[in-house]
Amino acid sequence: MEITVKDLSLLEKDSYQLIDIRSEVEIAHGMIPGAISVSAEKIEESQEIDSSKKLVICCTRGQFSKEAAQRLTQKGFDAVSLSGGYTAWLLNQMQEEKESDISKDVEQSLRKKFRKNIWCRFTKAINQYELVKEGDCNGLHFIQCACIFTDTCTTCSNEENRSKRVEIKELIKEMKKTNPFVEGNIFKSVENVNLDTVIAYKTEGVRYNFLDQYDSV
Repeated sequence: MEITVKDLSLLEKDSYQLIDIRSEVEIAHGMIPGAISVSAEKIEESQEIDSSKKLVICCTRGQFSKEAAQRLTQKGFDAVSLSGGYTAWLLNQMQEEKESDISKDVEQSLRKKFRKNIWCRFTKAINQYELVKEGDCNGLHFIQCACIFTDTCTTCSNEENRSKRVEIKELIKEMKKTNPFVEGNIFKSVENVNLDTVIAYKTEGVRYNFLDQYDSV
């Protein structure tokens, strides 16, 4: 019985034990993190083996580990062979690193292309509307917003441990005393939105972004 590198990554770390049966010379060139080195002949008698877990046997290419896993299975162990062995794991690692590098390159390219235009507008808005104000935490500056992360904000000047979100909640609560429908009216107010002022929206399965026509404005 075999298990692929991908399927192995889906298992809980504590549910299996990875056993590398390669020689010391081979292991010196690299080893899967978390694996223990035990020769195929000594697995049954080794004190390092936890027979209550699934035993994943690893060799160089998955051939010798398959034979070892079959023998252990016949003796009552829950054992499987790592398909492709250490070589398959290494190739998978290289592929993941390559994909990660590609993602970083794409992100860097987007930053270079749009950063100047977007950042200039953003900083202008911050200065114009005073979105950033001085806090009371070692001279650091924070944006006082209404998101859930500022529910326990300690840098706000409107009483201790208060945030804009808490302030808005209490304001709505106070307004509901005279108008019980105020909460629903607030949400309904977004029904008549000018799409030219929306950062992005989706209609009929197509997503539109303000950047699509940004350069032509």
